[in-house]
Amino acid sequence: MAYDAPAAYAELIGPRYAPIAKVLVEAAALRADDDALELGAGTGLVTKLAAPRVRSLVATDLVPGMLGIARDATRRRRNVSFVLVDYGRPLPFLDASFDVVLSGLTYVQDANDQVKELARVVKPGGRLAFTMWGPKYHELTLLSDALEAIGRPRIPPPSAPRAMQRLRRAGFRRIERRDLELTNRFADVDEYIAYRRGFGKPAGVTRAFYERYLRAIRRRAAGDAAHDGRLEVGWVITVVSARR
Repeated sequence: MAYDAPAAYAELIGPRYAPIAKVLVEAAALRADDDALELGAGTGLVTKLAAPRVRSLVATDLVPGMLGIARDATRRRRNVSFVLVDYGRPLPFLDASFDVVLSGLTYVQDANDQVKELARVVKPGGRLAFTMWGPKYHELTLLSDALEAIGRPRIPPPSAPRAMQRLRRAGFRRIERRDLELTNRFADVDEYIAYRRGFGKPAGVTRAFYERYLRAIRRRAAGDAAHDGRLEVGWVITVVSARR
């Protein structure tokens, strides 16, 4: 995703992701003497929760506008710094720099090189906590059906077992997983489409295709709406924690 409208993301998506942020921070078991790294800070949902609990926090993201909102949200916190990071490249931090790494829905767990980077920057005995999408949930089916309707491949389901295997190969231990079910409620399909627009146009696709995809999502979501127009969209979130 391009996340090309940070303000819309903060308004439309952030509140719905707040429960995920809370669960991630709890899974990290933060301590007052921790030096922490956050991957995928976005507009600062996790940053705001984690900063008061640690000695220092480096919040990172791919998108300058997202980090700008996160910075504004935590401007009174002197222990937080912000860094733009390309997660496809080596992390710009020294070995064993952090006691804990938090990653919220960033997909870093899906590539061996990125997982090795997590292991490199965590101190021996340090912790990792991340959230990822579950293997099967309502919105994944909805979006995949919409893609299929316009002749595109379905979205590959995430795999927590593969992510955990990458962690083991990278030297992590005491790896634990739990799944969390959430339900998002929308007044109608229009509100859901506005929420989807908050993610911005995916990189590499035309505006015409993006609008066609949204129309397909609208048609598919309308089939799931209640008689009064209300729409409930289910998620499954996987929470993984580990020790270095």
